Amino acid sequence: MHHSRQPPGRRRFVVGRIEPLELRLPLDAENWLLAETPNLTISFAADGTEIAGEANSIEDTFQSLGPEWRQTVLRAFQTWFAETNANLAIIEDQGQPFGSSGLRRDDGRFGDIRLGARPLTDDVMAISVSHSSPVAGTWAGDVVFNSAANFQSLDDLYAVALHEAGHVLGLKHSDDPTSVMHVHGVSENVQLTVGDIDALQSLYGARQGDASESEAGFTDNDVPLHAAEFEAGEAIAKQEGTAPALVFGDLTQIGDTDYYELEAVKDYTGPLTIEVTTAGISLLQPRLTVYTAPGSKLLGQVTTTATSQGRLLVSLPQAPVNQSLWIRVDSEVDDVFAIGAYSLVATFDDLNRIDAETVDAVARSQFRQLNAAEFDDYFDLDAEHLIHDDAHTDDDAQTANALLPLQGSALVVRYEFVGSISDLSDVDVYRITTPPDATLAQLVTITVGSLDAGGMIPQLRLLDNAGQELATQTLVNGNGELVVQATGLSSQADYLIEVAPHAGSLITSGNYSLGIVFGGTAVAMDEIAAGTIGSTGPLHTFYVGRPQLVHFAFSATHTGQQTGALLGRIHDKSGQIVQQIVVAANETRTAGSLLLSPGTYQFSVATLVENGQAPATFAYSLQEAVFSDPFGVDPLLPSSMEFSCPDMTGVFCYPNGVMSVDPFLWDLFVTDYSGSSSIVVGSLEQTLQEAWWSWYQDQAAGNHVPVAVADSYQVEQDGDLSVPALRGLLLNDFDPDLDVLSVVVHQQPSHGTLQLDRDGGFYFQPDPGYSGPDSFTYRTADAWTLSQPAQVSLIVVGNALPGDFNNDGIVDGIDLETMRAAIGGEFDPRFDLNLDDVVDSSDWQLMVTERIGTTFGDANLDGVFDSSDIVVVFQAGRFEDTTATDVTWAQGDWDADGRFTTSDLILAFQTGAYQGVAAALAKSASARQAAIYLA
Repeated sequence: MHHSRQPPGRRRFVVGRIEPLELRLPLDAENWLLAETPNLTISFAADGTEIAGEANSIEDTFQSLGPEWRQTVLRAFQTWFAETNANLAIIEDQGQPFGSSGLRRDDGRFGDIRLGARPLTDDVMAISVSHSSPVAGTWAGDVVFNSAANFQSLDDLYAVALHEAGHVLGLKHSDDPTSVMHVHGVSENVQLTVGDIDALQSLYGARQGDASESEAGFTDNDVPLHAAEFEAGEAIAKQEGTAPALVFGDLTQIGDTDYYELEAVKDYTGPLTIEVTTAGISLLQPRLTVYTAPGSKLLGQVTTTATSQGRLLVSLPQAPVNQSLWIRVDSEVDDVFAIGAYSLVATFDDLNRIDAETVDAVARSQFRQLNAAEFDDYFDLDAEHLIHDDAHTDDDAQTANALLPLQGSALVVRYEFVGSISDLSDVDVYRITTPPDATLAQLVTITVGSLDAGGMIPQLRLLDNAGQELATQTLVNGNGELVVQATGLSSQADYLIEVAPHAGSLITSGNYSLGIVFGGTAVAMDEIAAGTIGSTGPLHTFYVGRPQLVHFAFSATHTGQQTGALLGRIHDKSGQIVQQIVVAANETRTAGSLLLSPGTYQFSVATLVENGQAPATFAYSLQEAVFSDPFGVDPLLPSSMEFSCPDMTGVFCYPNGVMSVDPFLWDLFVTDYSGSSSIVVGSLEQTLQEAWWSWYQDQAAGNHVPVAVADSYQVEQDGDLSVPALRGLLLNDFDPDLDVLSVVVHQQPSHGTLQLDRDGGFYFQPDPGYSGPDSFTYRTADAWTLSQPAQVSLIVVGNALPGDFNNDGIVDGIDLETMRAAIGGEFDPRFDLNLDDVVDSSDWQLMVTERIGTTFGDANLDGVFDSSDIVVVFQAGRFEDTTATDVTWAQGDWDADGRFTTSDLILAFQTGAYQGVAAALAKSASARQAAIYLA
């Protein structure tokens, strides 16, 4: 934790400070480094949000400095982020107390960096927790300004925020008197020095160009000649445009410009939407320009304004047919907000089959380092959402995936990868090479993060090149993240890393991020309590002299065959549980970091068993890491700390006559816990799953029941039906709390076999020879409750030609009329020819052009649209009959709306298949009337 001191002449109180002890954990770049690129989010907590027992007052503290105070703070952070491979995006803060249990990154309820203000000790202007600490939980990255300090101007605020932003990124203090990291608090040093930038880039490297840039340099696509090409995706195989075109870009320096060439979808002339998104990605203020060709017609231009909300849109009502478009992304500003990452999305609206929520999730996702070919699978309606699904091709050392280090970092060497586990037997094996620098190679920190909240629990192993497992120290194992460290590695040597689902995880598939970093200093987890639990539960007592931010790790071992788990709980002096950790045998788990106020606490241990099982005998160990600069209390009331010694500043008087300068003290005497030493649970697996996602479980207090909605599908007789998750049962289901959902079978089908996946995808095979209706029911589940059953209707269609709705062996006008009458009516899956769960014009076009094999306007179904069709439809006398709703195909209803109007004629002539216009218009007065309408 870092702080900025108030400058001389502005101190109003004097409060004694305690020198940090050796076991304390100062949080700077020498102690631990992010195992992933610091693409972070930031949020301003609303006034009233709890910060260590005090109400946040950041708005009240700074609003008097001017309306630009928020932008001033963002500018301070962006000044650092623009200089390296990092991005910062602002998101809304939902107001949970600071330090709430949750994900260290990408929590969604608040920023990775949270900003607030409360009273602190008088000699600091602000305190911060480095985001490079894995053991800080959601405190990591948070900055708390001193609401009692004297901020006189926006310049004061900028100077303090600039200093704290450096600490958040893992920088320590500088001996250079001109550095922004030299002076605590308000300083005249408000420009990053060369040394500041070098220190930052030694950790994360100089800012690199995006994936569209070539090795020629980050300005390579800054001219139209070097425009990066991108094209529409395929959510449905061989149907271009059914998924949007998507590319990730980055404006890497002030004045940078990116050009793109958007390839046309063949013969498409419908609406086209082009969007640049920075919301949730970066603080870049971009400009979007669209041309028909370089230097040619301008189709649209939009620039970031106060109301843009991180999205710039150019909507074209009609795409130029078979013509590429040229897109320029740049910025009108000439400061740090001209730098940052963005997503560029082009959607062919009439063809697109991917909903806006999914597109937005991918555009703003953790997968930004993937190229177009890799994330295109995410849009594939026929595939699961597994990134880099290797189909078990890298499950051993011989087939290990060799990773390459990231470029541009001097003090550390990093590897990053996004992968997925497909099932319980899947193991992803990676081969890495340690750096040639023996000092860097000595220490490796490995982070595996689950990318699906409430999902798969990962486990990992580190092995040498001979396959021997190496000892690792578990730093974090819970709340969506597993972090381990290992020391003593050799330089320029190959090692293997195995990632697999935890044997006790209820969910055995999902996406994960892998981060590996060589360098830094090992984090010491000090053992503070240990023992054995059998028939009685042990109880340890400890005392906190002043507010302490503590990270606990709880380990359990036993060698017997019995199953079970241990529950460790921290109790305050009133007996209330302030934290608990559940750990399985022979592993270490953690909960979020815990801010402890001064007082007496106890740590109890109990075994967890399923009904009917005898408790196992476990050995246990509790380790801790305590941060060096804890939060200050109200400077007016230093004596309010429970164990402060009268007239002895910096000394604590603990029970039994113990006096110490240590603000954190454990009693070596262990007593028996008065509560039960054994607790029966319904399912150990479920208990361990929910405990690992404890922050997620905490939200269940106000949990709402999810809603399952009926679905319908069709399958051919003696065929089978395979439905991927993206088109599965959860597509239209809903959870009021936006929890991750899964499905469970409620009632099996009567005429076939069903395999239902938890993600809503399923496989159904009807009984041999059966045709007709069938169904099954299911329930949607969040982590705690089940929905009411919902029915899935299955239509098993007899062996017939596609489109042969009367099963007479041919697809003809009768079937065409049946289909025409179904358009606009209640949903019937028989007519959903493109399987997109709606019956609309797309299915109608498929029926006409592919099933019948003709074109619009072919009234007599002879395969061509010519003068004879014009004569037939006008002789029928139904043209512009405003009372008609039953006009047939043969009478001119070609757009399936039940009437014959000019829209039918326009549709027919636009197909370009008409033969002999002059002959047709000469044959009928009614036809001549039609010509007038078409003119």
